[in-house]
Amino acid sequence: MTKHEGDTGVDVREVSVKFSGGAGVADVSLYAAPGAVTGIIGPNGSGKTTLLRAMYRHLKLDRGTVVVAEQDIARLRSSAMARLIAAVPQERHSAFGLRVYDIVAMARIPHHGSFASETIKDKEIITSALHTVGIADLRNRVFEELSGGERQRVLLARALAQQAEVLILDEPTNHLDLRHQVDLVRIIRQCRQTTVLSIHDLNVAVALCDYLYVLDSGQVAAHGRPIEVLTPELIERVFGVRAHVLGEEGGQRTIALKYS
Repeated sequence: MTKHEGDTGVDVREVSVKFSGGAGVADVSLYAAPGAVTGIIGPNGSGKTTLLRAMYRHLKLDRGTVVVAEQDIARLRSSAMARLIAAVPQERHSAFGLRVYDIVAMARIPHHGSFASETIKDKEIITSALHTVGIADLRNRVFEELSGGERQRVLLARALAQQAEVLILDEPTNHLDLRHQVDLVRIIRQCRQTTVLSIHDLNVAVALCDYLYVLDSGQVAAHGRPIEVLTPELIERVFGVRAHVLGEEGGQRTIALKYS
């Protein structure tokens, strides 16, 4: 994908993050175009989560830069960073008995400060986010009492209510049943935000992503449109699983994995 002047996309430039155990990412470059859905796939331990955490400044870079909307995120204040990037990580921290509405409402803090009262606009944005992900009926429930899939949708609602320019989602289909996976694909496609996500289901990646990066052992093994990248040869080389293509339609490819 190509960058342009005044770009609001995500530009990862030769990023390296090293850990004492040897895992991490090395010299990874990635570009997520404005308004597109860019997917990161790869086997367990390939560096997907590490790369995403580096992209929303949860991890310190050993080398390289991450530029979002032409701004080096390392130089941004926390509030400016939160207005730029909304992230939904895999890990789930305690919500300390907060209601669903309160958790989603936290997304508005970067826009008006910690101690300011909610405006009518804030309430409309929060309510809209709850409806968008289908959890308006859960608004008064305590977060810890929810199922894994319900919690995932609460965190997605919070990210949407943040109204950041970029969404970063780490395995967003985890804990979701088939119906809610389909709903997630619809929501992300309709929101038209610049979105970067990691995903383990290759067919969901095909349905959801405009562009894919394949990580293997912390480096980019391939990148391109899903129909170009997800070949049986690459899947066997990177994932160690044989596959064949069931069909192609509208530039998308349906894949079946063969286990032996």
